[in-house]
Amino acid sequence: MKDSDEGEWSFIAERAGHGARLAAAQNRHNEAIRPPKVPPRVTSNPRIRELYWCDMPEDAHLPELWKRRPVIIVSWKHRYYGAVTVIPCSSLDQDANDWSVRIEKGINGNPSWAICDKPMTVAVSRLTPGKGRIPRLGEADFNAVLRKAFAWLPKLPPEPEPEAQKGTVRTTNKPGNSDGSPNGS
Repeated sequence: MKDSDEGEWSFIAERAGHGARLAAAQNRHNEAIRPPKVPPRVTSNPRIRELYWCDMPEDAHLPELWKRRPVIIVSWKHRYYGAVTVIPCSSLDQDANDWSVRIEKGINGNPSWAICDKPMTVAVSRLTPGKGRIPRLGEADFNAVLRKAFAWLPKLPPEPEPEAQKGTVRTTNKPGNSDGSPNGS
């Protein structure tokens, strides 16, 4: 190897070492700001349609939701140390909000409004059960909430037609003869 080659290789090795040191520093920084793992306050896995109190993030930016508020569990598979998808609720009249659904009997037994344009995923550890038995939303109210939430989401475009079927005529055999003609013709 020539001396100039050694200099080039030492420069590359030095840069690689700098990159490794930079990556290690970045990893230490990420570990320092990683959120804490908080044990759940609920005693069992939350179930779909149940109502809980949820401690929303304290560093919210308007119009994000903040403070402790009721939520409806809308996801159906949960782990005790996992996350759930919820629709937040408010006890303040939301009739002017096109994306809200009035619920006659909320978490505390009083009317509340599901805010269907703000679905969110939160850690189970943010949930706290109310006093006594965990309330469960009735099917009719829950279906109204889901309908409104799905109406808020964008619609999927139709599936593209498979290449093999483009330009071919499709016929369906109706009950009757094997050629599709009705019986008796």
